[in-house]
Amino acid sequence: MLGAEGVLCGTAFWASDEALVPEGQRRAAMAASGDATYRSHLWDVARGIDWPEGFDLRGMRTPFQEDWEGRLDALAADAQALARWRAAAAEGDADIAGPIVGEGIGLLHRIRPAAEILTGMVTEAEALLGGGWQRT
Repeated sequence: MLGAEGVLCGTAFWASDEALVPEGQRRAAMAASGDATYRSHLWDVARGIDWPEGFDLRGMRTPFQEDWEGRLDALAADAQALARWRAAAAEGDADIAGPIVGEGIGLLHRIRPAAEILTGMVTEAEALLGGGWQRT
């Protein structure tokens, strides 16, 4: 409606029945607002992924993140901290390994089937494009 040529909707589908998301991360995200997120390379460092500068992720703030943000080189060299993060991620411990979600997480309040999410997006887009707005 405002000239967009595309959309990113990963967070919407992250909150689907079909998403392979640990239950602890799912519960934490469903209780969060968009203000609980931040952008960082922390997830890349913790997972051992070497993304180019300028490309980062958005996810939920955690005490672990607050301890390491600004010291990601030190985190990359700390095998014990990395092992702790990876174990927490596998267990769904959102206090250590916060989920990778966007600011839209605050708009999601329940887990639904992906087909239902997609149908809702299409229905809303059709309604808007079919006259839900007027040029002035």
